Amino acid sequence: MLRLATRNDISHIKRIARIYDDSDELGFVSEVEIRSSVEREECLYDLSGSFCLFHRRRDKVTKVYAICVPENARGRGLGKSMLAMLCLPIELTCAEDNPNNGFYKHLGFTLVAVKPGRKRNLNIWRLDSR
Repeated sequence: MLRLATRNDISHIKRIARIYDDSDELGFVSEVEIRSSVEREECLYDLSGSFCLFHRRRDKVTKVYAICVPENARGRGLGKSMLAMLCLPIELTCAEDNPNNGFYKHLGFTLVAVKPGRKRNLNIWRLDSR
């Protein structure tokens, strides 16, 4: 069941984040970021371990900082459901060689820019309507 994360979920989110930070799919997500997002009620969570860290900025854009669906939970629509729970417009960044770029394009996100990253170029995706 997809819901806002609570303090009790932090250790599980941290464990899942550690699994995927070495895979280049997610990137490093610190415990401070997780804890802060949970306290601000800006972290979605599912018992599968799926999570989404986001922030609704002052300019009314929802910025997704991390979204993760563990391999054993993929194909169930959890990523799509998490993004559907967020207020539009949504922006997120994804490494250009990450296969998730196809997922964002499939959901209707528009590639609005490419910027250099530390290791590789980063695609900036935006969703303005569903």
